[in-house]
Amino acid sequence: MVRTRLTSHYKAVRLSRPGGPLSVETLTRQRPGPGEVAVQLRYAGVNPLDGYIRAGAVGSPDTLPRTLGVEGVGELDGQWYVVHGGGLGVLRDGTWAEHAVVPRQALVPVPAGLDLRLAATA
Repeated sequence: MVRTRLTSHYKAVRLSRPGGPLSVETLTRQRPGPGEVAVQLRYAGVNPLDGYIRAGAVGSPDTLPRTLGVEGVGELDGQWYVVHGGGLGVLRDGTWAEHAVVPRQALVPVPAGLDLRLAATA
């Protein structure tokens, strides 16, 4: 496993307004709150839901700007997890980033031997 050096900033794909262009932004890492964990993301899926979110058909403009991405794979404490659910990409920052603070219940361990890219699309 290749570990990345943690910095105080990370890059993310952001949406500022429904139907607007996406941009890559550098953000400051946030600390997890109660029931949350910080995950180093490796892969993110591109789900049809992400397109609906970008168009403004799903989610609320009140939560913009926001990092898109409703699913992905990330590492926490040496274990790989599928990251999905808990409002990711819809109501809160999602997986199209190098780092994400996510609800602990949004993590499902990746079975040993499963390709991480395939797991990100599950």
